[in-house]
Amino acid sequence: MDQSSMEVLVFVYGTLMQGRSNHHYLSNSQRLGEGIVQDYQLYHLGEYPGMVPSVGCQVKGEVYRINETTLAQLDELEDEGGEYRRVKMPVTMAAVTLEEVYSYVYQLPVDEEWAVPLRQQPWSS
Repeated sequence: MDQSSMEVLVFVYGTLMQGRSNHHYLSNSQRLGEGIVQDYQLYHLGEYPGMVPSVGCQVKGEVYRINETTLAQLDELEDEGGEYRRVKMPVTMAAVTLEEVYSYVYQLPVDEEWAVPLRQQPWSS
C-alpha cells in the first residue's frame, strides 16, 4: 500500500478551514464536518491561529479524512516539530467522539491577550 492510499483524520482550526487561505491543501480530501477539541485554547497569532493545551477550554474547527501524502504536506506547511507539533487527540462531532484525530498544537509562548473565546470561533483573520 503506498503512502497516498493510507488515510488518517485531521482537525483544522485556521487557514486550512473551508474558504480560508490554505484550504487548497485539502482540496482532494473529504470534509467530515465541524468538530470541537476539549482542553485546548485558541490564540490569534496574526495571520494564523495556534492552539495550546488549556484545561476547560475548547477549540472549534473542521475534521477531514486525508491521505498520508497530504499529511506530509501539512507537516511541512505547519513546520511540524518546530512552531507546531502534530499530536493525536479526541474530537467531538455532533454526538460522536473520534479518538484518533491529528491536529497541530502551537509550541511557542503565547500572550493571554491573544486568546480567542469559544463564542468568537471558528477563527478568522
